[in-house]
Amino acid sequence: GHFRLLLSLLGLSSADTAAAAADADSSDTVAVQRAVLHLLSVVAASADCVADIAASQVMVYLLLALHSTQLQEQLPLSLSILQALVSSTSVVKEMMKKGGVLYLLHIFCCEDAMPPVREKAAELLGSLSSDRLLGQRVRLLLVNLLNLPVSLVDHFRDGPATALHLYQSTQETPDLIWTESSRDRLRSAVGGLLTRLYNQQRKDPNVDLIIPESAFSGVNNTGGATATTSPFGVMIGTEEASSRQGTEFMPVTSRGAELRIGGGATQEADLLMGGASQGAELVIGGVYVRLLQANPAWTLRKPKLFVSELFDAVLSMCAAAAAASDDTTYNKDDLELVTNTVVSVLSTQRGLLDYLPSMGHLPRVVELLNSRNTAVNSRNSAVVKTALLTVHQCSFSAACCSVLEAVATIPALMAAMQGRPDLVAVAVEALHNLFTSRANTEPSSALYQQAIQHGLVQQLLQLLQQQLRVSNIAATKAQIVACIKTIAASQLYGHKVTPLLQECPVWREYADQKHDLFLDDTPIQGYLTAGTATAGYLTQGHRSSAPSASSNPLPPELP
Repeated sequence: GHFRLLLSLLGLSSADTAAAAADADSSDTVAVQRAVLHLLSVVAASADCVADIAASQVMVYLLLALHSTQLQEQLPLSLSILQALVSSTSVVKEMMKKGGVLYLLHIFCCEDAMPPVREKAAELLGSLSSDRLLGQRVRLLLVNLLNLPVSLVDHFRDGPATALHLYQSTQETPDLIWTESSRDRLRSAVGGLLTRLYNQQRKDPNVDLIIPESAFSGVNNTGGATATTSPFGVMIGTEEASSRQGTEFMPVTSRGAELRIGGGATQEADLLMGGASQGAELVIGGVYVRLLQANPAWTLRKPKLFVSELFDAVLSMCAAAAAASDDTTYNKDDLELVTNTVVSVLSTQRGLLDYLPSMGHLPRVVELLNSRNTAVNSRNSAVVKTALLTVHQCSFSAACCSVLEAVATIPALMAAMQGRPDLVAVAVEALHNLFTSRANTEPSSALYQQAIQHGLVQQLLQLLQQQLRVSNIAATKAQIVACIKTIAASQLYGHKVTPLLQECPVWREYADQKHDLFLDDTPIQGYLTAGTATAGYLTQGHRSSAPSASSNPLPPELP
């Protein structure tokens, strides 16, 4: 029960007086404070003492010691004490309440501190973000409010030395955009805010860093497409005084952030660490989408999380586009960027498709294919395009095909072909992949049943008779023929297809051809190209590989 009195000695103001500065070693106050720190380093090894310290709610004094000019030589010792104490969730809670994240981040950013000390501060930040109950809130504080890159926050926990290296270097990768300007902004913002907090806590240890709940909710760049766009902020003051005039309120917005104290803008206002460049970046699952789309083979740090958040973004953006009143009320560029990223990344890294079946996104993507009025509604047309290109990529995975078979994929693809005739080639290849992956299963497959019930064969035969609006007509018609023959070969449903084929004059021109000569298993970039074609004859070319768990074809050139 003596820890409250003991740690309060660390808050004695005489440690920072001019007299103490003139002869710090001879200062009785500083000597006492050093003795307190050494004592704490011993008792912190005891779980009972840690629990007693946590119950005393005196962490503010240890934080003040971190920033004291007279105790800088004891900084490694203070950090070691904190490392032992943060094993208690109660200590983590009080650290957040008293602004401990700012104190530690200031040490990490301090150019004058020794690298081992800065790494220790990063390690402590990682420990705070790893707490079972409050770790996610610490992480959101760093990412949402201070807008630190997700990869840097992850390295606080996984590799403090790497975090320091990344902080000191200039990076522009899908994982991290970090420049000299980023460092300057972070250093200035944290330093300015911490100075105000420290000065007030020196006068009154009851002063808190009050963070509203809105900072820990909403879409953020740990996962969602962007950071939250609604303003939130922090306040410096006591909880009782937070509503009274004179409390320092610092509103922060995610883009063009501004920090105000008493109504006036401060120099450290902008907490967007990347400035305008990072603020304008689309971030999904901690990955900068623009850079990933340009480098789709990039090794993802958390591939499963990224796939989940990527498809969450696809669904949310498509929902926003479908609900928009006009083309100016949704972010068309972001939807286009996400669509291109889905195509480029999934076509380059086929292994990512294996995560999808258990996530539950695919049935919702298939539903988007049924968007109506695509001819007059460009937003619905964009939604269908995104959904179709996404389903097309998923059709290269046998596991995804199993999920697509269980939902109404065939009528959805048929509707998409009618709504977007310019993307018929994409839909046909998706159909071909679906039937190829189902070829060796029982003929009572739900996929064949869907095809018969919804008239897929009739629609495919009509496509054979049309002048398709695609650049690779021969390849598309070769895949159409392959789909029809696969359905006709079904023992259960083949007898329903045969009369349709016999009544179609055009089919006679294709029925006896060995279309497999033109559809090999060589994965190439783009669809089949054709020379001068005679009626009903499939000219030479190649097709994308059939669905496979290990196949990794290059992305097709889409019309």
